[in-house]
Amino acid sequence: MHVTMFTRINVAIGTLVFSLLPFAFVADRIEDRQMTVDSWTSVFFGVVALQLLLFLAQKRCSSKEMPFWKGIIIVGAAMRTGWAYLDLAIVILVIPLVMLTSVCLLFFSNAGFRFHRLVYVFYQHRMEQ
Repeated sequence: MHVTMFTRINVAIGTLVFSLLPFAFVADRIEDRQMTVDSWTSVFFGVVALQLLLFLAQKRCSSKEMPFWKGIIIVGAAMRTGWAYLDLAIVILVIPLVMLTSVCLLFFSNAGFRFHRLVYVFYQHRMEQ
């Protein structure tokens, strides 16, 4: 499967959105300048915890047939519509959702198989369009 550079950029942006998700919970306090040092520390540790969970998900959900990041790229490629702005909007929502789902798969047995099925659902959806 050939993946374009635009797809890779979209997936990178989706990954960045996932990584900075803890900031979404304090966006109103940041805007109102009500953040204390403890709040910033909590957000920082939230980002670190999310990265650690993503690292663990990468290890558990990878298989020899489909490494974790290849699966994420396939999902990003399956979401392509041909319209640049629509692609970006979809990927900003879908990639963090898939990553969050893969983090949840940490707590199930056979996480690699379940992740493979998740990627296949997105790929199959694309092939039916």
